[in-house]
Amino acid sequence: MELVTVGTGTVAPSARRTCPCHWVTRGDLRLLLDCGSGSLHRLAEFGLPWHQVTHVILTHFHPDHWSELPMLVYALKYTTEPPRKEPFVILGPPGVVQLLRTLAEGYGHWLLDPGFPIGILDVRDGEPFPLNADVSLETFPVPHTDESVALSVVSPEGRLVYTGDTGPSSELARWSRGCARRVRARLPRTPKRSRAPATFSTRCPRPIRSR
Repeated sequence: MELVTVGTGTVAPSARRTCPCHWVTRGDLRLLLDCGSGSLHRLAEFGLPWHQVTHVILTHFHPDHWSELPMLVYALKYTTEPPRKEPFVILGPPGVVQLLRTLAEGYGHWLLDPGFPIGILDVRDGEPFPLNADVSLETFPVPHTDESVALSVVSPEGRLVYTGDTGPSSELARWSRGCARRVRARLPRTPKRSRAPATFSTRCPRPIRSR
């Protein structure tokens, strides 16, 4: 499994960091964990094959974690050569289906029917969701918004945990114990009016190869 931290910023504009987005690959899987503003251009800057993305998985519905998603679907629809035929899957906590339906009312029906197979699915806590024959997704509730979840990508060689935005949680610490790599977010000590989560990565005992 390979991890690239594409966007490690916040909603606060930065010349150096874009909003949260993490590229995870294993075999034929190409995952984006969150897809905030600036993700597409940063993927291109890093030379990552964004047009091969298979899944986008959201942690919650604050726009700095999903706002590039409509642009990604638009780019897959109009800029891939030859035209995309491979399925594209959007996963998230309960409510992600309604989120995309609501966005389509403004963006247009192409968001739900872009010309290639697209699946949009709510993932329930505690129910492993298969991404392919070897890799599965698990979620765990975290203290941020009502729908916020941490993500766990589980493969035979290890487990990657991405907390998304979260406050302190001993339950989350126990759930993520033993992971091979963890990407976590925290709330920095900033004035209340400008408080925003910062994302960074930290190693766990058994590292998965990362870039």
